[in-house]
Amino acid sequence: MIVPKMHKDFPKSDENWDLPTGRPLIVFADRTDAKAVRRILYQAFNREPDFMKRPGCLNSRLIPSKDFLSVGSDAARNRDCLIQKHQQVLLSVRLLCTTDIKHLDAPVTVNGSTHALREELLNVRYPLGSSMADTPERFFFAIDWADRGRNLEAGTCYLPVYSDQLQVATTFTRILPAYISDLLGHEVARKWFQPTAIANCQGVQLTKDDDGQWTGSWTTYEDRFDLEKTWAAEMSRLISLVQPCPAEQSLMNPSMQLQMTPQRTPLESKHSDALRLANRRPLRVVPMRRRHRGER
Repeated sequence: MIVPKMHKDFPKSDENWDLPTGRPLIVFADRTDAKAVRRILYQAFNREPDFMKRPGCLNSRLIPSKDFLSVGSDAARNRDCLIQKHQQVLLSVRLLCTTDIKHLDAPVTVNGSTHALREELLNVRYPLGSSMADTPERFFFAIDWADRGRNLEAGTCYLPVYSDQLQVATTFTRILPAYISDLLGHEVARKWFQPTAIANCQGVQLTKDDDGQWTGSWTTYEDRFDLEKTWAAEMSRLISLVQPCPAEQSLMNPSMQLQMTPQRTPLESKHSDALRLANRRPLRVVPMRRRHRGER
């Protein structure tokens, strides 16, 4: 269970939640069963390379108690390193909250395979659009429900992410129904997400490459509307640049009479001079007779 706490140096608000760095889960057992419990937990948490197969799909580690270690031993130093790494990781994590999720662990079967939203979100890799073969870094640090206060009553879901990915994660969380719909179908999205969240994703389309693979970006209806307006404006400008105006047609054909309309922009001075020269009557050139020698 993810238990957030308030930042002590910041005012109380929904944006100032963090995860405690010095609050590990403690497992108590009888002394006679301690070694067996430790071996089971070590196999489940530390020896399993795939975090999706660990309890809770969490990237957890078993940290042995000091009672089992000797002061100054390698095991004691490894324990201190694990605690220090745990603290540094949690200090770089920020808490992202959403109420768009309806079911986090409700299983669905698609093409003979069973899926759950928690599993699908933990399989998202960073940068977005990458596969598990490209990078082992997952996008969401963990996923869990709120367990207390008003967030519990509102059905808030916690999505911890790294601080440098918070902005991207905030926008990606808003289009999660569209992402799941493209991945598993619209029926699955309707089962996992609130109707308002699905309605807010109308018009969202994932951007894909020529092979049909998601590139990690998406477009909304507003984006396409802006692009259409920009395209129409550029085409109108291009047509006005390619099609000659009456003044340019008169320069190309001096016999054509220039007709200026109030909507047309007046010609520049260099164009006006060229136009007057073109409309001016050509001068008559008289050839000069060549003088002979001795002729005055």
